Amino acid sequence: TAYEKFQTSAKKYEDTESIRLGIELLNNSRFGNILKKNPEDKAEVLYEIGNLYFAQEDYETSVEYYEEAVEEHGSPSYYRDLVIAAVRTGDVKLAERKLREAKKEGLKDEELTLTHQEVAYAKGEMEKVTEIAEILAESKNSEIAGYSSLLGAKAYGELKNYEKQAEFLERSYNLGRDKRCLRELGGTYLAAADSQGIKNRKEYLMKAEECYEKLQKSYGVTYRDQMNLAVIQG
Repeated sequence: TAYEKFQTSAKKYEDTESIRLGIELLNNSRFGNILKKNPEDKAEVLYEIGNLYFAQEDYETSVEYYEEAVEEHGSPSYYRDLVIAAVRTGDVKLAERKLREAKKEGLKDEELTLTHQEVAYAKGEMEKVTEIAEILAESKNSEIAGYSSLLGAKAYGELKNYEKQAEFLERSYNLGRDKRCLRELGGTYLAAADSQGIKNRKEYLMKAEECYEKLQKSYGVTYRDQMNLAVIQG
C-alpha cells in the first residue's frame, strides 16, 4: 500500500522522494479519509515527515510537522522531538513552552531531562549541559545515554575541556545506534578533529567516517552526509 511504501522509504532514505511520498499520502483522498478516522496513524505519518525534514536540517519545517503530529496524537516522543527541533530553529521560548506541555502529557523523566539539556545547550549554559550529561550517562536507555553524551561532548568542546570531550565522544560512539545520533556524532567528530587541543585528528576523522558508513549501510545518507564523507575521504 501507499502507507507501507512511505514507511519503508522514510526509514531507509531521508530524501525528497520520501517526503513527496508522505505528502502525497496525506493529500490522497482515499488514504486521507482513512487517516482522519485513525489519528494515531496520521500523527505517525506527520511525525515521520518531520523526521525527514529534521535530517535535512530544515528545522522550521520539521517543527510544523511535529506540531501537527502532536495535535493529532500527543505522543510524548513527538513532544520531545518538537522541543529539540524548536531549539534548533533558535526559538527557545517555543521550546520551553512545548517542554511544559510535554511534561503535562507524560514525557518520561529521562526524556524530559534530555530535552532540558537540549534547551540548556541552545541557551549557552554549557556547565548545565555537562552536569546533565554526567547524570544521563548512567541511563539504562542507550539511546538517551548516547544522545546526552553527544551533547555533553559538544559542551565540553565549547568549554575547551578536550579530555572530557574525548571521553564523552567515546561514550556516545559506543552507545549511539539510531540514525540521528550517528549523524550528529559523525559531524561532531569531524568538527572536533580540527579543534585546538585535539591531538588525535586522524583517529577522530576515522570515527567520523565510521559513523557515516554505518548510516549509509543501515539507513541511507543525505546529501550533507555524502558531502561530509567526501571531505573525510578526500
